[in-house]
Amino acid sequence: MILDDSSWNLFNLTHGLGKQIGLSLSGDVNQETYGDASGYMGRQANPSLPPLSQPLGFRRCFNAAKSWQLGWYSDKSVELDLTAKAESFKISPVYNYNFPRESNIVTIARIKLPSMPYDYYMMYNRAEEFNEHTSDYINGLTIVKGAKNFQSSFVERALYIYPTVWYNDQVELMDFDTSGRKLRIKLKGFKNERPFNPRYLKIEVKVIG
Repeated sequence: MILDDSSWNLFNLTHGLGKQIGLSLSGDVNQETYGDASGYMGRQANPSLPPLSQPLGFRRCFNAAKSWQLGWYSDKSVELDLTAKAESFKISPVYNYNFPRESNIVTIARIKLPSMPYDYYMMYNRAEEFNEHTSDYINGLTIVKGAKNFQSSFVERALYIYPTVWYNDQVELMDFDTSGRKLRIKLKGFKNERPFNPRYLKIEVKVIG
């Protein structure tokens, strides 16, 4: 239901529609319930960005866990169970979904956690075309913790890559299973078209310990 003029923007309309079709809110380390400003199911603006750096519109995507729940990009998704302890893949931004230039490039990846109530989902959140106004984790690989029953999602971390400087290029998550083993997600490389905007990222996911 639209109650006032402030609701007539793309973010509020899509956020409300998401609730109507069963999507929960999405948080992050700054605000657990709705702090994720990368997509539509968190907040509109990222308070850590200066006012003049805020995107001027609301064209963005649902985050990786929400997109998986909706079944979007299912033919270009990969599910990793890590029975072999390590997996590698290439991941491109969502707006490249219909324009493949190379085979074996995915849009969303899901890491199945064997004994946890949640899984991890990954998406390359490049700020361009219909995702140009994403307001958080801009141009990063987002790692989203999503409940197996899809009742919550939470941006755990993001990894970033630059042409000459690797920054925050890997993360170790402590909770692959109840045995104390860790999950390592690492940026191994990229395919570049122009500075600061790789066309796709090369990812390695490995169980350690």
